[in-house]
Amino acid sequence: MAFYHDELMRIKKAGNVDFMKITYEDKQVVLKTIEDSDETVHLLTKWRRHYENWFGTTFRISEERTKKWINNGIINNLDRSLFMIYVDGKKFGCIGTIRFVEEENSGALDAMIRDPEIEHKGLMLLVEKAFLKWMFDGLKLSKITGYLFSDNVRMMDLHKKCGWTKIEKIPLKKIQTKDGTEWVRMKIEDKTKPERYFDSIKLTRINLLENMNDVEFQILKL
Repeated sequence: MAFYHDELMRIKKAGNVDFMKITYEDKQVVLKTIEDSDETVHLLTKWRRHYENWFGTTFRISEERTKKWINNGIINNLDRSLFMIYVDGKKFGCIGTIRFVEEENSGALDAMIRDPEIEHKGLMLLVEKAFLKWMFDGLKLSKITGYLFSDNVRMMDLHKKCGWTKIEKIPLKKIQTKDGTEWVRMKIEDKTKPERYFDSIKLTRINLLENMNDVEFQILKL
């Protein structure tokens, strides 16, 4: 296996313990690996419903499906990680990794979400910068990639403050699935007008470092 997979496995085996601490005002901000407690399942289900418009798929959301996804899609999936963000012990959001590509030694930022009912101004920017720095240094990635809808202007504005750049605008159409919908890339021969677009984005370590001057964080020993 690649170092990326080995390191994620090592971190997951440590369990739901403090992984990263981030300096933010007078508050204690900690990232921990995801677990499947009733509270976590409830929150992730609620957040998925609230931000449904910004996901590439829709389906019948339930806490039962969320719990299966945590275990099968994250904890037992070598390619993915998900960390819960705690502020003074309260769950505030999550952030993770996905899609390791060995040929280019790249991975993607995934599932960056905050609780819509809680406001900590500027915190998600600090979390994103610290987490991206760990992806480069801790997972030894050469490049980080990502996708978001082109109309998600607020999220792209946040990404730009970390040094992300757009590399491709992808035309999309919505198709029906067995229990919902999915946004898929349009083919060249498609004659219809795109309904939405994805922005494909990338980040280099150099670009991130140019924007890291206001972030203090610590990776804890597991």
